[in-house]
Amino acid sequence: MRRRLLIALLLLPLFCLAQDKTAKLYDLVIGTRTHGASDGIYVYRFDAATGKIIYLNHVGGIADPTFLCISNNKKFVYAVSDKATGSGGVYAYKFDAATGQLDSINNQPAFGGPLYVSVDKAQKNLFVANYRGGVLSVYPINTDGSLGTASQVIQDIGSSINRLRQEGPHVHTTFLSPDEKYLLSTDLGTDKLNIYRYNPAGSPVLTPGPVPFVSGNPGYGPRHIDISADGKFIYMLQELTGTVTVYRFNRGRPVELQIKSMVVDNFRGNIRRQIFIYRRMAGFYTPLIADRPMKLYSSR
Repeated sequence: MRRRLLIALLLLPLFCLAQDKTAKLYDLVIGTRTHGASDGIYVYRFDAATGKIIYLNHVGGIADPTFLCISNNKKFVYAVSDKATGSGGVYAYKFDAATGQLDSINNQPAFGGPLYVSVDKAQKNLFVANYRGGVLSVYPINTDGSLGTASQVIQDIGSSINRLRQEGPHVHTTFLSPDEKYLLSTDLGTDKLNIYRYNPAGSPVLTPGPVPFVSGNPGYGPRHIDISADGKFIYMLQELTGTVTVYRFNRGRPVELQIKSMVVDNFRGNIRRQIFIYRRMAGFYTPLIADRPMKLYSSR
């Protein structure tokens, strides 16, 4: 049985003292589709020296936790429940790094098919992309890691030329810039990249950026983004065409630089994955996973 596994890697490694002192252990927190044998969120430990993965723990009681994020202090995990019916939900868990145990804290209702969740470094706010509802929602985070009721709900409007996939707004990503001055949100249904100023002490915390949005090519369907470590470039994956649009980003203003195909010339279908910049290699690379052959680019 094929399972869809979405993995969030804890960036703070544990050191394996019993073997090589330079070897690192990483905890993998894995969300699943729960239509079959899978049951909630699983935690494994990955040994980078041996390549072995060891099961640690799991927590049930959540349907289709298809996307996760981890707080900057590695003490909390947040997940969205992408239920096929209803509005879905957003869940908070306490994470024990020693045992891999996840303990439920609380949950809040989402606003229609949540697919993406992110958290700021200071752990003040959680941002959720609600795909079916076309909504970006913001939840305050309490000191114990629990979620408050939504403090801000932004409803996108509009559509685009693909009548099957773009009949209305479909917010897909909520991504903070490295300096956390801006939050960027892709909308597959309207072919737009929305830009907001982020002020964690503000009311509301999100306000329109100096350029509130940029419109992409009609029918491309922006899905996910990543931003270079210096915050100067945005890489946006287009689901409906298998392309990546590159923007220069300066003080909240994106300027399109180029569009590159990530698939072979005879590709037909959609790209339903993420885009990452792999920063440990020379230059920047933007790999993505697809069901067919893909291309890999470097950016220097």
